[in-house]
Amino acid sequence: MDERKSSLKRVVLRCPPPNLEHSGRDFVRLVILAAKAALHSLPQLEVMELWGTCVDGEESSAYIFRYMYEISRASIVWRSLGNTMIAQTRVLADWGEVAREHHQTILTSDVAPFLETKRDVAESKGLAYSSICC
Repeated sequence: MDERKSSLKRVVLRCPPPNLEHSGRDFVRLVILAAKAALHSLPQLEVMELWGTCVDGEESSAYIFRYMYEISRASIVWRSLGNTMIAQTRVLADWGEVAREHHQTILTSDVAPFLETKRDVAESKGLAYSSICC
């Protein structure tokens, strides 16, 4: 496989899960795919932020995943609505590999739930947290 390297340093993607029922699982899969892309194609990556919102009537889900390399440290931050996303072992391992391979450092992680409610997110059509910085 021909692997192309990019000089891209910052990536922010809005990636809404297709349905509410599996939104958390789908978002985790996306985070894992992003780690693989970063490892193989983004050697200069400093920030990757993935935003996922799914709104179905008055129900909603919202997630932000952020990988950041700054001042010789690599970290990830999980943000989610309601039930806090757990930084699963696979995600930590894959993003840890990105930190080791590209930056020769270990990865730290943090979880920070949103203060907004499901209703806030639904009423804003998924934009309630768009001004929140990780």
